[in-house]
Amino acid sequence: MKGLSNNRGFTLVEVLVVMAISTILLGVLIGIIVSGNKQYTRIKKEDETFSELQ
Repeated sequence: MKGLSNNRGFTLVEVLVVMAISTILLGVLIGIIVSGNKQYTRIKKEDETFSELQ
């Protein structure tokens, strides 16, 4: 009977594990993007102030 229960796709535990992993990966990815954007805007601001000084 155990083989029949496998035919219905994913179990709740599998879905939860996949969702947890994807949430963590998404969080890391967003963190990298946000920190990258902060650095980019900071460099851009420094560039603007440098242009004004010249």
